[in-house]
Amino acid sequence: MRAPPPGWSRINASIFYDDAAAAIDFLCDAFGFERVMVIEGEGGRVEHSELRLGDNGLVMVGSAGGGSHREGGLPAVSPRAVNGQNTSMLCVFVDDADAHAARAEAAG
Repeated sequence: MRAPPPGWSRINASIFYDDAAAAIDFLCDAFGFERVMVIEGEGGRVEHSELRLGDNGLVMVGSAGGGSHREGGLPAVSPRAVNGQNTSMLCVFVDDADAHAARAEAAG
């Protein structure tokens, strides 16, 4: 098995949002992620982004609906597009769950 690129975990998550730019802001404000890269396409659409949390947490965030909105896009949907059903799941370990939840609530 080939080693992942430097700075990447062996398994990384991709999450798709209707408003990926707002989601990136929220993830950074609420949970302390840092923007590694954000690639915008036509009309400011987030085509790809990489957010890092500490030394070993990486999540990729992009705009949902790529397959239906443009040629070659990923056929990704947000939970809103499938009647609120879960489209992805993350497991994050934190030192203080109550403080982490309070920070998320304060960020909206």
